[in-house]
Amino acid sequence: MRRKRCPPRSSSDAASNVTDLTATLAVSAASLSLKYSLPMADSIVLATARACEATFWTQDADFRDIPGVKYFPKR
Repeated sequence: MRRKRCPPRSSSDAASNVTDLTATLAVSAASLSLKYSLPMADSIVLATARACEATFWTQDADFRDIPGVKYFPKR
C-alpha cells in the first residue's frame, strides 16, 4: 500500500481534520481489526492514523502492544 499524507491541517483548526473512509482505508482497518483483535471502530482510527502518517496517542489499553501507537495508561 502506498502511503499518502492526509491534507495538511491549518494551524487554527488543527484538531478537526476529516478524512474520507475509502475502500482502501476500510480494507486496511479490517486487516488491523483481525490482526490485533480490535473493534472495527478502533481499527478505523488506527488505519487512518497510519495512512496519514500521524502519531496515534491513546490511553485505551486495547492499543497497548501495537507498534507505532503511543500508549499511556490512565492514572
